Amino acid sequence: MAETGRGTVVLRSVPSKDVEMKVALYLTRIYREVPPTELIALIGRTKPLTIVTDVTSDRGKALADAINGLGASAYFLQYLNSQTRH
Repeated sequence: MAETGRGTVVLRSVPSKDVEMKVALYLTRIYREVPPTELIALIGRTKPLTIVTDVTSDRGKALADAINGLGASAYFLQYLNSQTRH
């Protein structure tokens, strides 16, 4: 598949502690070096929270869909141009 752009995945809201735990456990697959307890603390902070930056639109949308499937609210925010952000 062709890359259609890059962007950021943003966690908008988490409705409950149960969903917070599910999202944290899911994100341990991406951030293997970060313990789940730290991810839970990070997710519990003020929203919106950037989960991943400079990701392809296909992967970013898939990640946002997966987080939404867990009961939280996330979205993919595409960059205005195709240059990577630093």
